[in-house]
Amino acid sequence: MVKQKKAAMELSIGTVVVLVLAMAMLVLGGVLVKKIFFGATESVDELTGKVRNQIADLFAKGDSNIIIKLGSDKSADVKQGDVDYGIAFGATPENGVVDRNSFKYKLTLDRESPGNCIEKLGERTVEKFFLKPIGPPVSFTTSEKSIAFARIGVTIPAGTQKCSQAVIIDTYENGQPTGYFDTFTIRIVSKGFF
Repeated sequence: MVKQKKAAMELSIGTVVVLVLAMAMLVLGGVLVKKIFFGATESVDELTGKVRNQIADLFAKGDSNIIIKLGSDKSADVKQGDVDYGIAFGATPENGVVDRNSFKYKLTLDRESPGNCIEKLGERTVEKFFLKPIGPPVSFTTSEKSIAFARIGVTIPAGTQKCSQAVIIDTYENGQPTGYFDTFTIRIVSKGFF
């Protein structure tokens, strides 16, 4: 009888160890899957050569004058409490020559999308999320060959209501709109475990 109890105890300890290892692998697998599938929407801290090359490669594959370094749905999930979440993009002027003094971009909040952050939080509050001003044309951060690059910083205060906001990027040459624009969406999400 004593041996049977000891064997039963060893089996239950072995089961607990297997369960703990399985849970650890499940959590690590979840983190890995998240990094693989959501890697394209990670925050860009600075416009390094690698980031500029990735944007330049996207220009080579497409026919757009503005490329936003986000996933195919052009959206960024920004967590409540995130500080200076970076979105990188590049643009090319029609003539292919970048003059950073005359080639600029402008950010505009889309007011027409139903249920956007402006409706829930107010326009001034949403404008304060962006580290670059909303409205007036702004100079690009850097340029390389025929592409101008910039980084848009977004800070979402902790406790901000969850919502989505579409943002329009327009380009300007010599103070005049070029007619080229693109849109991306910022989704404010809860701060999670990862």
